[in-house]
Amino acid sequence: MTMKNDLLRSAREARGWTQTQLAEKLGVGTTTIRSWESGDRTPSLQCCSSLCDLFGMTAKQLGLEQMGPTNSTSGSGASSEVNESLIASETTGQ
Repeated sequence: MTMKNDLLRSAREARGWTQTQLAEKLGVGTTTIRSWESGDRTPSLQCCSSLCDLFGMTAKQLGLEQMGPTNSTSGSGASSEVNESLIASETTGQ
């Protein structure tokens, strides 16, 4: 399920920028901006950081935190498995 990002679109429009102008500022294509705003794709971590800097807003304020698991490359699933393994070892004494 895709989730439309109205917060990013609103921030862009509040500055009077077109999708093309924002794309030029970020060094990406206009179709990339369109796909972020429609929820079809999520920005990379580098682009998220650039968007936050450009707008002077947090990722949450731009609707970038709630876009789903595909925009995270932190490997949180793997670290959760490691944490669960450590907890299990501590409780069983192994």
